[in-house]
Amino acid sequence: SVSDGANCFAFYKFPSVQISLGSAKDLYAPGEQVSVSGELINENSYPLIDGNLIVRVAHKSPQYATNGHNIIDEFIVREHILIDGNGREHVNFIWTIPQNSASGDYVMSFFFSVGKRFNLAGLPFTNEVVGGAMTFAVSGERIPGIMFDRTGTMINGAPYRHIGNWP
Repeated sequence: SVSDGANCFAFYKFPSVQISLGSAKDLYAPGEQVSVSGELINENSYPLIDGNLIVRVAHKSPQYATNGHNIIDEFIVREHILIDGNGREHVNFIWTIPQNSASGDYVMSFFFSVGKRFNLAGLPFTNEVVGGAMTFAVSGERIPGIMFDRTGTMINGAPYRHIGNWP
């Protein structure tokens, strides 16, 4: 019976992986490479296997409180990460800023999951719960970039809120 099993929350703690990543610069040009490095820190006493580091890059939006930032890229940096109990794992990767990126402020958000199912840092299916983040700016002419118009998203004729309580 279920009552004979262990309580999963005795072992699953959220958040239990710290993501400490950053870059050497704060200002970039379109087409330039952003070199990101740092550590993943497992705060659990047990090892983590099949870990995944997910990155989301977004152009900051003044309408963040209702619609989130304007996402321009999302990808898995590394899969099948192994971190010893109470251990650390060094991470580095390069992301190239698209040539047609609009100037302005950006945020790179980080998430960590095990088996692409158990979130231990951030919730990648949301816009506001992140495991860590770094900010940077892109210089140049301010041109509108291609993005999803979140303000026009409707559910049953009512505007959809991308942040907070979902319908």
